[in-house]
Amino acid sequence: LGPHCYLVAGGNYHMDQLDVPIRKQGIKADKGCPLRDNVWLGGQVSVLGDVVMESGSVAATGAVVTENVAKNTIVGGVPAKTIRVRV
Repeated sequence: LGPHCYLVAGGNYHMDQLDVPIRKQGIKADKGCPLRDNVWLGGQVSVLGDVVMESGSVAATGAVVTENVAKNTIVGGVPAKTIRVRV
């Protein structure tokens, strides 16, 4: 892991009911932030809850990873998008 990375786990509030305050709708549980073998996170990367970074994947410096990252894929940006696949 590079410096100042964040693996954001924890629940998010339900917010489907417009007539009930969000804070009273309860919290959704997530599965944490699983990172598989041989994953590299550049500095200041944030990986949000329920996201899986598969083996050999890389997140570029400053990326905000909001979706699963496939095996051997390099992502970057906010939100993170595929830059290329490592071959």
